[in-house]
Amino acid sequence: ALSRSGDIEIRDCGSKVDITRVEFDQCEEFPCVLHHGETATGRAHMVARAATESLTCSIIGIMDGLELPFNGCPRDACESLSNGDCAVEEGEELVYDMAIPILATYPTIQLEGKWMLKDDSGDNFFCLLIPMKIEA
Repeated sequence: ALSRSGDIEIRDCGSKVDITRVEFDQCEEFPCVLHHGETATGRAHMVARAATESLTCSIIGIMDGLELPFNGCPRDACESLSNGDCAVEEGEELVYDMAIPILATYPTIQLEGKWMLKDDSGDNFFCLLIPMKIEA
């Protein structure tokens, strides 16, 4: 299927949702090139295959096999849903709005972003890999 403008390939890393579409405003192909001072924005569209009372956001950067914390998202992911709400019910359609500030303190590197929304039990409810390159 042809992707629409701003859609990126979906690399699911183990989710309890069906990810139907991922829009990334700064990027249409990997790696997504981001610059210091920008805010990376996008939307993930998904259909829940399980229920959860809460969603907690966590992003890590993977570089040479090392996982580095990336403080890029508000912890309470329920607040960032533009479609759907918490508690999430099975079969519910959700749209998660992401906004990740690319701080000047971040090194200029290529890495893989692993973006996770955790459920009540701390499991990955949503997990997406996005290859990224940070430039000055």
